[in-house]
Amino acid sequence: MEIIISHNNKEISLIEYSLCDTFAGEMLVAQYADAVCFIAFVEQLGIDATLNELCSRFPKAKLRQICNTYNPTRLQPQKILLVGTKFQIEIWQTLLSVNYGETATYSEIASKAGYPKAIRATASAIGRNPISYIIPCHRIIPASKDAGNYHWGKNIKRCLLKNEGIILP
Repeated sequence: MEIIISHNNKEISLIEYSLCDTFAGEMLVAQYADAVCFIAFVEQLGIDATLNELCSRFPKAKLRQICNTYNPTRLQPQKILLVGTKFQIEIWQTLLSVNYGETATYSEIASKAGYPKAIRATASAIGRNPISYIIPCHRIIPASKDAGNYHWGKNIKRCLLKNEGIILP
């Protein structure tokens, strides 16, 4: 998978998005050109709030809904576009090292990214992950080993982890 990095969301003028059904619920998949730039589960916030979040991440872009059968839970995208600060992008790239069927704690991710004392900032960056599921923020759990928080809801997080064979208390 090719990762395209940008620190400027203002140059993006058109985002195309589609909705698809997955084992974890309805998913919104957005792309700029041929790169996936946003993936969200719709259930927790609803479609309007999810689209508002997409708009807030790309404020100059026009949105266009398309009919697309692509489902990221079945096939990994060839390209993703990460738009964020240098720190956020480093954290998101570190998340990609957490393998399917495994979990890591926030402090482990902070240390692995080279910021061992920045656990809260790391957790904040993880919470802002724009490409859920593909960048596996759902695999990050608190030191207490419970499910912890998940932007798209604890039920979705538990479903994603269960699909990978991980059962949390």
